Amino acid sequence: MSIFEGDDETEVDLGRVSELASAVPHDLRLDPLRGAIGALLDEAGTRVGTIVADVEVWWRKEGLLRRRDVDPRESVIVEVSFDPVALDDDGYPTVLPWVEASFEADDVEVADLLSGRLAYPDRDLAITWFGAGDAARERLAWHTRFDDPA
Repeated sequence: MSIFEGDDETEVDLGRVSELASAVPHDLRLDPLRGAIGALLDEAGTRVGTIVADVEVWWRKEGLLRRRDVDPRESVIVEVSFDPVALDDDGYPTVLPWVEASFEADDVEVADLLSGRLAYPDRDLAITWFGAGDAARERLAWHTRFDDPA
């Protein structure tokens, strides 16, 4: 029989790392921000927006002939959507800007996020992170609002 018929079951190392292996440094300090969603509160405690955070791995390319990804680093990705705050002359809501940002794990902003604060120009906002069922409802509202199929 030939190897194509299942005769040879010798393991072959193709130089790949299993997706289940822990080749990526996993910073446990960032776990609360993995797939997190929260409400942004102003100084009066009124909800003014929603914040979504996640942790992604960024790789650096290396090699001339055989390109490969090396030096994995975790980054915190943050998306903020502010609620409408006033109506414009045409009756449509005026919306504060949409914010997207990426922070390295050791940036000061990450420590602020973990402690429930977001420094936004001209004001500091408090973050109330949702847990379990509330987070699922908020995620559904987020995906529905932005037509995101995820």
